[in-house]
Order: sequence, then structure tokens, then C-alpha cells
Amino acid sequence: MEELNLQKNSDRLERRLEKELNSLAKSERRLQKELNAVAETTEERLEGSNSTVEVAQSNLSPKHSVSLKRSKIVALKE
Repeated sequence: MEELNLQKNSDRLERRLEKELNSLAKSERRLQKELNAVAETTEERLEGSNSTVEVAQSNLSPKHSVSLKRSKIVALKE
């Protein structure tokens, strides 16, 4: 009985992790588009380089939705 409960909990956590990973991927794609648009309008983006975008992503606030989702995924993996 206990083994069955552990398996159910494991399955539930696996589904939740998958859902969070999908949500994070979607948010990161949206953020990438927004950052590319900003970089293009300010002409800071070098041809063939995502350096401006990468720097902006690494400097996200801990309260930003993408940062929060990343933290949630790390917690679920533990």
C-alpha cells in the first residue's frame, strides 16, 4: 500500500515538473522575442549575435516570472 502511494506521488510530481518545464519554455520564448525586439529597435544587437539578449536574460530580477519558474523547477527536481 505504501509503495503504491509513493508511486502515485512520484507520478504526480513528474507530471507537475513536466507542466512547469513546458510553462518555462513558453515564457522564455516570449521573453526572447521581447528582448530581440528591444535590441533591434535600439540597434544594440550585433548581426548573428544574441549577446544583448543573453545579458538581459542573466540580469532578470528574482521576482520576474521566468526567474520564479526556474526556481520552482529546481525545487521540484530536488
